[in-house]
Amino acid sequence: MQNLNMHAVNMPGIDLNLLFVLKVLLEQRHVSKAAQALAMSQPSMSRALSRLRDTFSDDLLVRSQGSYVLTPRAEQLQSELSPLLEGVEQLLRGPQFDPALCKGSLRIFGMVPQINRLLPPFIQRLAELAPGVQLEIDSTPQDNFAGLEQGQVHFAISAQQPESGQSQLHRMALCELEFCLLMSKQHPLADQPLTLDRFMSARFAEVQTRGTNFFFPEFTLKERGHLTKHQALDVALRTTSFASVAAIAESSDLIFHLPVPFAEELCRGRQLCTKAICSGQVKLATVLYSSQYLRSDSLGVSPPLY
Repeated sequence: MQNLNMHAVNMPGIDLNLLFVLKVLLEQRHVSKAAQALAMSQPSMSRALSRLRDTFSDDLLVRSQGSYVLTPRAEQLQSELSPLLEGVEQLLRGPQFDPALCKGSLRIFGMVPQINRLLPPFIQRLAELAPGVQLEIDSTPQDNFAGLEQGQVHFAISAQQPESGQSQLHRMALCELEFCLLMSKQHPLADQPLTLDRFMSARFAEVQTRGTNFFFPEFTLKERGHLTKHQALDVALRTTSFASVAAIAESSDLIFHLPVPFAEELCRGRQLCTKAICSGQVKLATVLYSSQYLRSDSLGVSPPLY
């Protein structure tokens, strides 16, 4: 490999912006016209030309019969500048992202209610923009951000907040999801006003989405002072499957706490109903998360596709 002598040319002393000025000067062959083309003052352009002459140890532009002509060195530079500057622009801009050229798998983590609510339009758009990309969706209940940290997924859709140690995640708000209660139409509370006392005496079922026992209505009641630290709602059943929610609710006295669009979808054609939460309507922001340090993989790109 050829040795590079950094001392032969004072590379750190070269202003790349001057090369763009030089290109215009050589094209216009006139200081005033070049200054006008670059929205510079004529004195500034004259100073730039002086610096360029010092840099290249050549006059570059010389007067001849009332106009400027290029020196042989300037003519050589003119033929070399365009491809050189195009290369510099490409280097600074980085590789251009073209989804149509992407191949591989795009992996997204999200719970079923968020996936059902947000992904269908995206799936069609992805097929149009990146037909070579295969979409993989993971809805396994777990730490919502573990896949991002471990490089197993590109994006996570979640209404949960990352831990403080996961603060390097990029966030983009998608929507707010309202939550409600889902129960059988034969449930004793289905046709009664849902007071706080009745709510706290009911039996609940939880879909675990964190891989841990965390029942959001109970957390909310404790935050608002309706339950003490040591009190708890009666969570009689925990499941990791959203697929079984409708059947369980329809055939028991258990109540689920679910996003409104998903709960309403489950009610279609079933003996189920929804009720507003007596302690106040709950809205949770649903956010698209991605890792700040996600490396490019088989897709050849790490930023979002939209």
